[in-house]
Amino acid sequence: MKAESTDRPITNFERVMRQILAEKRMSLTEAARLLGYRTTQGFSSLLATGNPQLETLLNIADKLDVALTSLISRIEGLPFEVVRRSEEVFTVPYVPAGKMPDFVNNPSVSLHAMPRYPVAKSAFQGKPAQEPDQYVALEVVGSNMLPALPARSVVLAKSIGEKEWDHLDRGIYAILTPDEMRLAETSSDESSELVLNSTNGRYGTVHLLKDEIKYVAKVVGSLERSV
Repeated sequence: MKAESTDRPITNFERVMRQILAEKRMSLTEAARLLGYRTTQGFSSLLATGNPQLETLLNIADKLDVALTSLISRIEGLPFEVVRRSEEVFTVPYVPAGKMPDFVNNPSVSLHAMPRYPVAKSAFQGKPAQEPDQYVALEVVGSNMLPALPARSVVLAKSIGEKEWDHLDRGIYAILTPDEMRLAETSSDESSELVLNSTNGRYGTVHLLKDEIKYVAKVVGSLERSV
């Protein structure tokens, strides 16, 4: 794939993206369409900025089938970094509807092990859940570009079918807005449940519960950042 003729300097983001497109034998136009841009120029303008938002990187990783941790590692100068650590499977006991698990007395959930960085991968690893009520903990963290987010938040994702974890073992990164956090923390009825919407590619957002959504999650607490 030829680079466009330009006098401006090439940003690290653009350089890495062009390398990825070349590796995948994909044109700029094809990539722009997959990522939801109406014109190639819109995608080109994004590359030229050199400062992608976290949600933009989430979209690229998903639509172009690139590991997010690898993508972030290759782009120099981003305001967040990747934490490399072994992934853990969190075994959380069955919790009846309307109840929340006791994280304090559950030694299998090591909340203190959470990294102190703005990007963290899903804690789930392995085969799809066999039981409908099997829960798995997901780490939810903010980024330097979203300072209003709580430093640490935790959600539980619930499998409601045999193949609902397909995206989780690839890693889902969820961002809760302050309004969504408040809704989940203050509401006591079932409408306070949140979902990770895996159907429209916007893995960086959390939406209110809808019947057709696959991943159900509840905010179960926040952790202060340890310095």
